[in-house]
Amino acid sequence: ESTLEEAWQRDLEQGFDVVLASQTVHHVEAGAKRDVFRRVHGVLAPGGLFVLNDKVRFDRAFHQHHVALWNRSRTEHGYDLLDPSRSYDDYVAQERKGGDVPDRLVDQLGWLREAGFAAAESFWQRGDKVVFAARKANR
Repeated sequence: ESTLEEAWQRDLEQGFDVVLASQTVHHVEAGAKRDVFRRVHGVLAPGGLFVLNDKVRFDRAFHQHHVALWNRSRTEHGYDLLDPSRSYDDYVAQERKGGDVPDRLVDQLGWLREAGFAAAESFWQRGDKVVFAARKANR
């Protein structure tokens, strides 16, 4: 009979077919995020998938569009609205104060490829919420 830790170590050695992350990676600074991507690549079996559902940083030019889109969604669901007069810099500062440090989707897709993933793509996006995935090569 093995302990849970021994079973976990065996699973790590064999590699995982899928690693999922949901609404977590945006709390990690860019350098550490790149390290997470490398480490996940290392524990995946050949052909394995890393799937992320997370918040991403949008470009400054998209700020007003993001606020309008998000407010439309918040109105539909009865949530408080974002202040449309708040500047992009104030928005980013407020996010950081709350522990959010999202990075741009294009940067993260590049970091996934740098980490060794054969492919990295996004599948769904609404404002700053994105589902994206990366696949490890079959060898």
